[in-house]
Amino acid sequence: ECLAIVEPLIGVELGTWMLYSDPTDETIGMQLAQTQYAQPALFCMSYALSAWLESVGVRPHAMIGHSIGEYAAACVAGVFSLKDAAEAVVARGKAMAAQPRGSMLAVRESADKVLSLLPEGVEVAGENAPKLTVVAGSDAAIDSLVARLEALDIGLTRLKVSHAFHSASMDGALDVIQTQIAKATLNAPSICMYSCISGTILDAQDAIDPHYWARQVRAPVKFSQAVQAELAKGDNIFIEVGPGQALTAMVRQHRTVKDAVPRVMSLLGPANNPGDVARTAFAGLGGLWSM
Repeated sequence: ECLAIVEPLIGVELGTWMLYSDPTDETIGMQLAQTQYAQPALFCMSYALSAWLESVGVRPHAMIGHSIGEYAAACVAGVFSLKDAAEAVVARGKAMAAQPRGSMLAVRESADKVLSLLPEGVEVAGENAPKLTVVAGSDAAIDSLVARLEALDIGLTRLKVSHAFHSASMDGALDVIQTQIAKATLNAPSICMYSCISGTILDAQDAIDPHYWARQVRAPVKFSQAVQAELAKGDNIFIEVGPGQALTAMVRQHRTVKDAVPRVMSLLGPANNPGDVARTAFAGLGGLWSM
C-alpha cells in the first residue's frame, strides 16, 4: 500500500530494491542510500512493520521517531493519512537531496563536550545517547573536526551520508517541505508520541502545524532525551520498527531507573543481513513475547 503511493512519485521500483534484491548487492545498496529513495524506503518499512504488529495485537503506548521515523509514528498516531504522509516523505527526501552536499559524524562523547570542540561550520545534528552525539557540516569542516577529535583520542565514526542533515545546509529545503505539509489534513495524535525537536511529548498544536514539520528537518534530533523521558516512567519494552538495529544500539546505551540496560527488540536484525526476512521478523516477535 505504501509502495503504491511512493513509487509513481519517485519513478523507481522501490519495492524491488527493498524486498527482492540481494542484500549484499552493492549497486542496490548505493541506490537505496540516496536520500530521495532512502527516506521513502525507511517510511514504507517502518509503517508496514507497525501495521503488522498491530495485526498481531502489539500496540504501542508511546512512539519515538528518529527523524524520518517521526513521520511513520505520526501516521500510526493518525496525525497524517497514509497518502498525505507518504507524499510528504517523498517531497522531503527530494528537497533534502537537492541541498548542498556535506558530511556527518557520530562522536562518542556527550553533546555538551562535543559542542565545546566544534569548529565553525559544524553543528550538533542529533543527541542519540548520553555519550553518542551526531554532528553535521561541510566536508572540509568535518575533516577539521576529525583531526581535532583524533588528536584528543575521542571515538568517532563517519556516517555514510551525502548531506549534512539537521544542519544549516538544509535551510533551502524548509519552504518546500512546509508547502507540501500544508496540503495535508493534520490531526492531533491519538497515541502518545515524542517530538524530535524537543525530546518531549509532541504537543497537539505542533502536530498540526506545517511549520513544525519543516523545522523538524533542520533542528537536532533529541532522541536520547525522548528515550530518557520514557525510561523515567518505569518498566518499558522498546521495539525497533524499521530495518537494522541502529536505534536498538542507541537505546541500549541508556540505563533504566534501576541502572539496568533497557529491554529492546529489533524485528529485522542487522541491516543488509541476507536470509529469510519473514523468519527473522517472526523470531523478533517471539523474542518480544518472551520478554
